[in-house]
Amino acid sequence: MNYFDGFKTKFLSTAFHLTKKTWLNNMLAMLIFIAGFIPVYIIMFIVMMYSAFDMIELNTFAETHSQSGNFITDVFINNPFFNRNNVIMMLIIYTVIFLLTSWLINLSMLFTKKSIKGEIYSFGNCFKESFNKTIFKILALQFITIITYIALGAIAFSIGYFTDCVAAGVILFVILIGLLFKYILVIPALVIGDMRFAEALKFSFTRISTLKCFKYYGISILCYIMLIIALIILMLAMFPIMLIPILGVLIVLALQIGMYISIHSFGISVLSGLFIRNLTNEELTNNIINVPDLPIE
Repeated sequence: MNYFDGFKTKFLSTAFHLTKKTWLNNMLAMLIFIAGFIPVYIIMFIVMMYSAFDMIELNTFAETHSQSGNFITDVFINNPFFNRNNVIMMLIIYTVIFLLTSWLINLSMLFTKKSIKGEIYSFGNCFKESFNKTIFKILALQFITIITYIALGAIAFSIGYFTDCVAAGVILFVILIGLLFKYILVIPALVIGDMRFAEALKFSFTRISTLKCFKYYGISILCYIMLIIALIILMLAMFPIMLIPILGVLIVLALQIGMYISIHSFGISVLSGLFIRNLTNEELTNNIINVPDLPIE
């Protein structure tokens, strides 16, 4: 299939076609990703078990400090849970989690890149190729995004607090978060376009206008609401299956993993499609990637 023309003319059907083509490889990648998470969660559980208060101490601490004039200081500094070792351990754990996530995104984007270019590839070759410096670029993007979220939240909270209008702060936060969609093309620009980090940031910022930014933001909110409704309906439909001892739980778990893989694959396909859709014909033929001479299916 000619995905280049397809994403320009029939975006949604092309995204579904690409999702179907990469689904199996994404399933294998997701299983490896989940396997990598297991030891991380075990370590997190052990850390939390050894570091947290028991319920009596926690209740005593909360009662003692809830009326304190220095509540923030008491909670984040005097609270024994927030000691240096625990903070360092949690930072390491979450860095590993973000690193695993960056690898998964990089690998999944490689599948779409090679499918779009019409290349013959195997999971093993893409798996080896996925361990490159792009992982750290995606990791950096994740950290930048988190810091931005925190900063925007602080700004919105401050405005809501000083104006004594919580609604104003919430509305401002929602609007500011929408502006982050100007960087929605960074990851496909890094992987599919082989751009440098700064170049990918500039590309996404300039190609996604403010109008497009909020258009994509609105569509994503609508899709999220529809997804939540679909998940609720699906969970209700799965409830009778869960009543089957052992087997029912395994079936539901397999269905949930399959659903998550489908959502992940479709999201990667959409990002790839948006990247192609925002490329000029000159960039497609000369600067970014060579368009294969394939018909649109």
